[in-house]
Amino acid sequence: MPYSVVNNVARINGENGFYDGKIADKSIRYGRNAINNFNVYQQRLWNPAIAPDMSNLASLDSDAFDKTMGDFNAFLKEGLPPFEYEVQYMPTKKLDKKALFAAAYEEMGQVDEIRVDVLSKIMQNRLDAQLGRGAIRMSACAMDLNQDNKISVDEYSASILLKDSLSRGDKFSKKNVAGMFTKDGANALVHYNMAHNFKIANSTYQKIYDSYKLGSDE
Repeated sequence: MPYSVVNNVARINGENGFYDGKIADKSIRYGRNAINNFNVYQQRLWNPAIAPDMSNLASLDSDAFDKTMGDFNAFLKEGLPPFEYEVQYMPTKKLDKKALFAAAYEEMGQVDEIRVDVLSKIMQNRLDAQLGRGAIRMSACAMDLNQDNKISVDEYSASILLKDSLSRGDKFSKKNVAGMFTKDGANALVHYNMAHNFKIANSTYQKIYDSYKLGSDE
């Protein structure tokens, strides 16, 4: 299981996961594992496993019966993940750019950059699935800090740091960044990606980008 449950909250991190044995750098592996584990959690949340057919147990031979019962017990044990979650995407509270950029790379769909219109459509589809088509217009334009119509990993990383901070406050503050984001932070981030909030969102992303020197090797 890619997460543990404490007080009905899914605790997700990158200590272990799909990229174990595949990525040597510990920080990069941690960041990518964390988001990959989070994606698995979301898949289980929105597409839960289907219970085995228990209607014809009497007609099964002993081997088929044992397998069906085993599948059913596994289904009950897995259950539905809790709706609340915490995702630790950096191994420490201190900024780890490798882990942050790795988490951004994984969130972006395992690409180094993505076109603004493509990311806008992805965000729009996600919100439409929750609220209904066209309820709110989404846009990734605010993340495009150098205005080249593309969003790079370092630019996108500003949104993760904002999501992190919003998990513990109502606006960006470095003191609230802890290498971890929650459902509350993710929900609050949606407001920054609404098309009509471009001005404040762009200003906030730029502030984060500059504050953490995301475009440099420092």
